[in-house]
Amino acid sequence: MAREDIAALRDETAKSVKGTISAHKIIWEQKTDEERAAAVTQAEAAALRQYGHRVVCPACGSRALVQGKAAGDAKRTVDEDGIYERQVMKPEAFYCLACGLKITGYSKLLAAGLGNTYISTSRYDAVEFFNIDIAEHYRNMMEDDNNEY
Repeated sequence: MAREDIAALRDETAKSVKGTISAHKIIWEQKTDEERAAAVTQAEAAALRQYGHRVVCPACGSRALVQGKAAGDAKRTVDEDGIYERQVMKPEAFYCLACGLKITGYSKLLAAGLGNTYISTSRYDAVEFFNIDIAEHYRNMMEDDNNEY
């Protein structure tokens, strides 16, 4: 993973992403106030934590999503509310619904200032985590008990 980070930092072609961001910013500024407001509203509604890590778009300032891959093992904790799983994620892709900016690849995300790792947190109850079939459990409990007393 360290080698991948070093290679990404040395990737000179990734710096071309700054031109892409500038182009999207220019197009964004040419839109009317109504068009920008509608796009921001739509982007805010679509940029949900369930789908990725929420960030601010470098081109238009709207809410956008970074998606990544797991980096290392997940850490799990258990309490009375359920099982919590925290996973460090390494960014792989960025998408802004408001202005349409897309950035793919870790080195480009680093050059755009979007390359920081983030934590994905999931909460499960025991039934969900252990994939327990409740219906089958109840069926087994309801089977005839033919033991004689």
